Amino acid sequence: MGKSEESPQGEGELMIQGKVTPVQFRPIWCRKDRHGTEFSLLALPLGGFATIHGMHAKEDGSETQVEHGFYSKSAFARWMVLFAGPLFSILFGIACLTGSISIQGKASDGTKIGSVEPGSAAFKAGIKPGDRFISINGQPVKTWWEFMSQVQPRPKQVLDVRLERGSETLTYKILTQASPEPRNLIKPDGTMMPEKKIVGMLGVRPGVDPVSIPDAFSNACKAPVAMVLGLMEVIKKPSIAKENLGGPASVAQVTHEAAAEGPVTILRLAGLLSISLGVMNLLPIVPLDGGQMMVAFIEGLRKGRRLSIHVQRMVANFGVMLVMGLMLLMLVFDISKFAGK
Repeated sequence: MGKSEESPQGEGELMIQGKVTPVQFRPIWCRKDRHGTEFSLLALPLGGFATIHGMHAKEDGSETQVEHGFYSKSAFARWMVLFAGPLFSILFGIACLTGSISIQGKASDGTKIGSVEPGSAAFKAGIKPGDRFISINGQPVKTWWEFMSQVQPRPKQVLDVRLERGSETLTYKILTQASPEPRNLIKPDGTMMPEKKIVGMLGVRPGVDPVSIPDAFSNACKAPVAMVLGLMEVIKKPSIAKENLGGPASVAQVTHEAAAEGPVTILRLAGLLSISLGVMNLLPIVPLDGGQMMVAFIEGLRKGRRLSIHVQRMVANFGVMLVMGLMLLMLVFDISKFAGK
C-alpha cells in the first residue's frame, strides 16, 4: 500500500536480520515555504519523492475541499503543475546537450576527414586526416551525410573512392567493414531511418567546427522533436520497436560505452536520457504525468467537476497494467538483444 499524504515523506523501513530498521534519506539541503511545502535536494538519486497535499482521491470526492490541496485548484492549474515535471526534464536535457555540443563542436558541413581510426579500412588504404571525399562509386558527395548514405548500405563491399588531398586527386578501391551491431541508416539530408541494419564503415570521422552557445542551443532544441517523431514512427511500425527501444540493460550498456569515451559524452547521454524521460512521461497514460494531464483536461471540459471514483480507478488500473506491460516488453527486448536473437 502507498503511504498516506499525512505520513512523513523520504522515510521508510528496511528488514535487517529479521528486524525492522527505520531509514531516512537525509537531504543535503531543504527548505519549507510559508504554505508548508518542503523543497529538498538529495545527495544521491535514491528515494526521491514528490507528494502534493490533497492529491489522494477520496470515495466521497472530498479531496476538492482540502485547503491549499491539489484538487482544490482549477483544472488548468493542476494541468500546469503536472506539466512542470516533464518540462523540467526536457529543459535540463537541452541544457546538457547544449553544453556537450558547444564543447565538442559539430561535424563540418563538407566531407573533410577529421580523424582515421587505426586499423580501419580507410587506415589500411592510406587515407589521412585532412583528405576530402569527392565521390563514392562515381556518385558525387558534397556533405558528410551524403558520404555516409553511400557507404552505410554497402557493408563488406568494394567501393571506388575518390578524394582530394591538397591539390591532388586520389582514387582508391576500399573494402568496407561491417558494423559490429545494427545501426540507423543515415539519409542524405542527415536524418535517420527508423530501421536498424548492419552498415558499411570505412573508419573515418568528420572534421569538427566550433559551435557558439546559441547555435548549440538551437541544435539541442531539435532533440525533443526528433524523439517525438521517432516514437511516432515506432507506433506506426511496431516491427522496428525492438531495434529502437530498450530497457535497463540497454541503458547500462550505453552508459558504460559513454563512460569509456569521456565526460563530454556522459553529459550528452545524460541530456538524451533526461529528454527521453520527459517525453515518455508525457504519454497519455495514468499514472504518468501525461495521463493525469489528460484527466485534468477532461475535467476542465466538465467545468472542474471530478470524474467519478469508479472511472478514476478504472483508468488508473488500465494505465498501471499498460505501463507494466511496456516495462516487461523492454525487458524482453533487452534479453533478446543480449542473447543475440
